[in-house]
Amino acid sequence: MDLSKLDIVYCIKNGADDCEELRYSLRSLANFPHRKIFIYGGAPTWIQNVNHIPMTQSNNKWVNTTKMLQEACYNNDITPNFVWFNDDFFVMKPVDRLEYWCDRDLYSRANDFCTPYRLTSRYGQTLIDIASHLEANNKPVLNFALHIPIIFNRRKFIQMCLKYPNIVHGRSLYCNEYEVPCSYHDDVKIFSFSDPIPQDATFLSTSDGSFARGLVGKQIRERFPTRCKYERPAPIPKPYPSQISATPFYGRIKV
Repeated sequence: MDLSKLDIVYCIKNGADDCEELRYSLRSLANFPHRKIFIYGGAPTWIQNVNHIPMTQSNNKWVNTTKMLQEACYNNDITPNFVWFNDDFFVMKPVDRLEYWCDRDLYSRANDFCTPYRLTSRYGQTLIDIASHLEANNKPVLNFALHIPIIFNRRKFIQMCLKYPNIVHGRSLYCNEYEVPCSYHDDVKIFSFSDPIPQDATFLSTSDGSFARGLVGKQIRERFPTRCKYERPAPIPKPYPSQISATPFYGRIKV
């Protein structure tokens, strides 16, 4: 599929006034051919040259994301196939195609959130819910919830939502429902403050902490230092009164 003919959709939480991850994600799109950018939800004030669609959001981020993706799928201005990005996805080298990646099954992924005090987390339970619904429909139960961009078909995504109206996490549900060809790959999200960018990284994702204070965040900012076409120029700061030199006035005012 020709990426240069596909739109990119970001789903951003409201109130994201700075959203520095998004700034560098957009800069990294120099490595990712695309048509237009659509941002659903919140958008920082420095954004330009994108299509922004405000959205009312609840307290559940997974419900918010599914709702925004549904709205994008009903938007006929968006290409029939589009690429979904998170604001913390970064493209580290030029790409010309996009594969579907999985790493294991959904039950195994849900087990990652087990503790001595609970069987799994709220997030892990949603993965189990997805798996049980897929199994009831004789579908695979692979985990596609890796932190990389993914291609959705608008019509197929809507059909999926109608079939599974109360399920979130459209990524794994979509890929298993339509049994997309996939490759096994480890996730690319970096949580550690000390881990650098892997030398062979094509895609990369960070946590809020590792981006703001970790080595990987520092290296991402160094890798993409130049403002892109989706950023407004930084405003020129006004000088303080003490910085303004007083110019004496000579002569007399004519009346």
